[in-house]
Amino acid sequence: MSRKIYIARFHSHTAIYSLLFSTNRDAFECTIGVFSSLAQTTEAIQQFVTFSDINRLIEANDLVTITKIEDYMITTIAEKQEEGEHNEDGSVKNCYVESITIEGYKLNEPSF
Repeated sequence: MSRKIYIARFHSHTAIYSLLFSTNRDAFECTIGVFSSLAQTTEAIQQFVTFSDINRLIEANDLVTITKIEDYMITTIAEKQEEGEHNEDGSVKNCYVESITIEGYKLNEPSF
C-alpha cells in the first residue's frame, strides 16, 4: 500500500539579461508546506497567496486549477514575471519572476 504526499513551494528571482550573459540573482525559495492531499495543498497555496507578504506578483486568480499531480513530478501552477529596467536598445535588462509549484511523491509502506 502507498500514500501520497504533496509539497508546495514558492520561488522568486531576478533574471538579468545582457548580450554577453544571462543570470539570476536574489533567488528566494520557501516551502509552503507538506500535505497528505491535493485539496489541502491547493487550500494552503490559496491562503499563502492571499495573506502572505512574500509574494508580490502572483494573485489567487493566477493559480491554475489542478486535479492531478503525477508522482515524482514538479507541476507549476502559477508563474508570473514583471519587466524591470530596459537596455538602451529597448531590450529587457532584468525582470522579476515568481512561481508556485507542487511536487507529488508516493510513499511506499511495507505490507504486514
